[in-house]
Amino acid sequence: PQVFLHDSYFPYKEPNPPAFGRVFCGRREEVESLMKIADQMEQSVLNGPDTNPRNKDGDCCSSSSSSRGVEAVFVSGLAGSGKSHLVQAVGEALQSSGGWFVTHAKFQKGMECNSLAIVSAMFNELVLSVVKTKQEGQPSADIEYWELVSQTILYSVGQDMFPWLFGFIPSLSLLFPHFHAKETEMPSASQLVYPLSKILEAVLASDPERFIMIVCDDLQWADKMSLSLISEILVNIGGETDIRRQCLFVGTYRSNEIDDSHPFSIQYSYLQTSSYVNTTEVTLSGLSRDDIVDMLMSELKLPGRLVADLADDVYKKTCGHALHVIELLTSLLEESIIVYSQEKHRFIWSQGRIKFATSENVAELIALNLVTLPTKLKNVLRILSCFGIQTHTPLLQVLDGFQQGIMSTMKELVDNGILNQAGDTWMFSHELILQTVYEGMSLAEQRSLHLRIGQYLWGSARGRNSDPCILYHACDQVKSARVEFIADKGQRQTCANWNS
Repeated sequence: PQVFLHDSYFPYKEPNPPAFGRVFCGRREEVESLMKIADQMEQSVLNGPDTNPRNKDGDCCSSSSSSRGVEAVFVSGLAGSGKSHLVQAVGEALQSSGGWFVTHAKFQKGMECNSLAIVSAMFNELVLSVVKTKQEGQPSADIEYWELVSQTILYSVGQDMFPWLFGFIPSLSLLFPHFHAKETEMPSASQLVYPLSKILEAVLASDPERFIMIVCDDLQWADKMSLSLISEILVNIGGETDIRRQCLFVGTYRSNEIDDSHPFSIQYSYLQTSSYVNTTEVTLSGLSRDDIVDMLMSELKLPGRLVADLADDVYKKTCGHALHVIELLTSLLEESIIVYSQEKHRFIWSQGRIKFATSENVAELIALNLVTLPTKLKNVLRILSCFGIQTHTPLLQVLDGFQQGIMSTMKELVDNGILNQAGDTWMFSHELILQTVYEGMSLAEQRSLHLRIGQYLWGSARGRNSDPCILYHACDQVKSARVEFIADKGQRQTCANWNS
């Protein structure tokens, strides 16, 4: 059955190494939602302005009630959830279909003071796209379009603004070679609203069959002025009946870094209440096990039944976090845990080695998620951390009286990717996780727990005819508690005798 109906794509030579994440997996519904909005925009322009109401069906996104404004889609999710990848895939698809300009701005952490410069680069990219339509070999219609855009900008913006506007958008000099930029101070955001709106209007109004996709990535790091500028431009475009269905704005942001007082939240609320803007929210959750199966099938060129167990282990270790799924699979390739077999003409792997493979970045994610665990599981992990990287079943069975139900929680910790199991040995899946658990306790808490464990094990060992292994662990725990810090003199002397 493992061979039947399976025909390798590469029966005679080793294929190129898989590139996990290259093929878009697990976001089909979200991509279709964005593409549907773009398609409805095109249809509404084709059928006449504002004649095609939006269909709001779909679980992955929610939209405002208005369907007559400029489209603004906001993609939210945690870092590494695939927001940028999603938007990039949609942008490339629209560009390849023809008639779409895509311009992009990516804000940076710690660089909020340069947010206006990033907006400048975005408009500079848009104007360069228009300039390219005049290149040699282009259809005459494109050259006419270039000329019409130039004339419309010149008429609507006016020559008086050109000296400082050329400094903000350098590529304008390619549209107007006879005008020259002058050294002036950077204009304020309020000064830019009108001319930038007019430039967008010119690009759209000069050809009703051209569309613009404006992408602003990581909006949580944009400053207040830039966010306000973008909002006002969208409202202005939304107020223009003839062109508002030709502009699609897509913004991404990290949902866990935004609160109600954040400048982005304020501007987002403003757009949601505007009758000129139709907002849609797309929320990216983690990849499902089936999504990971699809990714493995695509890259390893294998049927689902052969990659199912691998997908299970990857999902358990990463909780479906998109970036960490890709990082873990890539590390399995780099460490030759997943290899191509010349004999079997397909990729193979050791399921046993997979269970013990945890990359550092995946470990960081698991460590961050420890705070969400139930108190009982946290207590068990703290006890385990007092014994180092690994413990054994006989010891845990004794400790089950110290922490009731400790044995019954071990499988759950394995399923969460926190622990690995090999026979009677239980170990933290990565040293970083052990470090996070142990250092999450104060020094006083560490010593107190070591002492209580040691005292309990000592009493248990006495009741088991002085089991040498349990006595060893008891003494080791008391030693870790540092006897000199025990306040009670009698208890201190007793503990000192244990370690003698």
